[in-house]
Amino acid sequence: MFIRKKLVHSKRTGVSSAYYRLMESRNTEKGPRNTLLLHLGRLDITNEEQEDLIDRLSMPAVSLDRGIATVDISKIETR
Repeated sequence: MFIRKKLVHSKRTGVSSAYYRLMESRNTEKGPRNTLLLHLGRLDITNEEQEDLIDRLSMPAVSLDRGIATVDISKIETR
């Protein structure tokens, strides 16, 4: 997983804004493909904080499949 920065320039106001997306790269028969997992919006965080965010979002108990968050119940610890 990685975070992609998308720059958007408004023709009306002339202001540029940066938006961030959590992406996943997969190899297919036609070559590598990137899939949007989560739109993060505007972020004001450092590269180190981005890496921490990716680690937290890629916890093994949670998998994102076709944009729907699902939880693997077998991986949840009970007390």
